[in-house]
Order: sequence, then structure tokens, then C-alpha cells
Amino acid sequence: MKLDLVIGRLGVAVAVVCATAVTVTAVAMAMPSVRTSLGLGPTPLKPSYVAGQPVDLSSDVFGQASQTLAIFFRSDCGACERMKPYLTRLVARNTGTTLRVVAVTGVANSSDSLAFAKAIGVDESRLITMDLSKLRLQRVPTILLIDRSGRIENALEGIPSAQDEESLLRKVTALSQSH
Repeated sequence: MKLDLVIGRLGVAVAVVCATAVTVTAVAMAMPSVRTSLGLGPTPLKPSYVAGQPVDLSSDVFGQASQTLAIFFRSDCGACERMKPYLTRLVARNTGTTLRVVAVTGVANSSDSLAFAKAIGVDESRLITMDLSKLRLQRVPTILLIDRSGRIENALEGIPSAQDEESLLRKVTALSQSH
């Protein structure tokens, strides 16, 4: 009888250890640093916006311009801060009149948001604050190139690859030089 009790307790102990191991593994796999150290990279998110789709913004954001470049950011976002040099180059490429560049952020931290927008070359008249939770937006920074009808021509989310950055820089430069 004592043997049955020992075997029973041993079975419970093994079950607890296994459950703990599974929980710890699941939590660890959700951590980007653990995934990276295992060579797995970050868990991919489904893109919020895809070229060809209609954008879920009001028409006053993309307005009457042939194309609008909407830069979504948060002033307290580390990835947005790291993207500042690229965003500055992107905004500076717009020398024509066919492309409207706007910076879009949430309503909080308006003075910090204005400072961020100015740092990348977007003046106060082109800073739009809105409730971002009503959009499909999953992460910032997000950059959308939107045509006059409200369809997305190009979308970059998070920190894009150098190739994606260059592609968008070329498109913005071409648009700016077309008029």
C-alpha cells in the first residue's frame, strides 16, 4: 500500500513538473529575445494594411492630393525614434505638389507629438491627431502611400528592411518630381 502511495505521489510530481515546463516554454517562446537566440526571429504579425485595399481613414486625411504619404507614429515609441533619420529623408524627398505628407498620431502627448513631427520635417498644419484604436493599425511606425480614391499603394509597418525603405524613397522621389 505504501508503494501505491509513493507511485501516486511520484505521478503527481511528474505531472506538475511537465506542466511547469510547458508553461515556462510557452512564456519563453513569446519573448522576442528568446525567439531570436533560438534563431526563430519575432512572431510575425499579419499586416495591418496591404496595397490595393481601401484605407480606413476619413477622406480629410488624404484629401485632394494625387497621393498622400501618411506617417503613423507615437512620440514615446522607440521604433519610431530609430526611424527618425529615414522619416526625415522620406519627408525631405517631397519637393513637388502632387504628394501630401501628413504625420498621424494619437491624441495624447500633443506637445511631444508636435516636436516629433517637426523633427522629421512635418509642420503643425500637417500633424493629424486622432483615435488610432479605431483603425486597423497594429504597430507604429506605419507609413502608407494612399491614392486620391483612398486606396493603399504602398505600406510599411514597423522597422522595414533596407530594400523596402529604398523602394518607398524612390516612389516618393518620383512622385515629387512628376509635378
